Amino acid sequence: MQWSIQTLWCGYTNDKPQREIRKGRLFQGEAQREKLRKIGYPALLINDESDIEYFYGLGGHALILKSIAENRFRHHIEPSICLRESSGRGFVDAESLSDSKLQHAPSKKLRMEVLTRDGRRCLICGRSAAYYVDVELHVHHAIPWGQGGVTEKQNLITLCKTCHDGLDPHLDMDLIKLLKEKYPSATPAYFDDLKEYQVWIKSHAESAT
Repeated sequence: MQWSIQTLWCGYTNDKPQREIRKGRLFQGEAQREKLRKIGYPALLINDESDIEYFYGLGGHALILKSIAENRFRHHIEPSICLRESSGRGFVDAESLSDSKLQHAPSKKLRMEVLTRDGRRCLICGRSAAYYVDVELHVHHAIPWGQGGVTEKQNLITLCKTCHDGLDPHLDMDLIKLLKEKYPSATPAYFDDLKEYQVWIKSHAESAT
């Protein structure tokens, strides 16, 4: 089971690197439900605790009354330390990430996976150590680690030392766009995802009886 929560910024941590702190966001229920419906994401309205059973069974989006959310989903909506998703459009709870994704340097294995994926060449200038003996290849965080980037393949890109050193600012949106275009994530469509979730719920319910 996966959860995603609409959040808002509520501060920064005091340590280094500084991380965002975010918490669950309030909405006007009916207006937000209509916005979701227009983009093809229908949502349940949970105005009573008995409605939660339908939410668990059906999955998808839900707009939950504040008092119910504070009572039943407090651990999801309370302030938490967040890092940026590799897409750059959202955030992920730091507690849900492995130690390897939180550390600055990628593991030797992950570094080689990224180099191999990128053809062992710089994705800015195209130079490769196979043809230029002076080339030193780096694995760079597209969303910099110091700005909340995660150490995972989707956020890592191969650059030569010259191009890496020349990045100014270090957060280059063109690199994020390049990664998304070159390696699009194969995520299922919304209703396919819902169907898969409902099959999973049904199979677990049957195995429990």
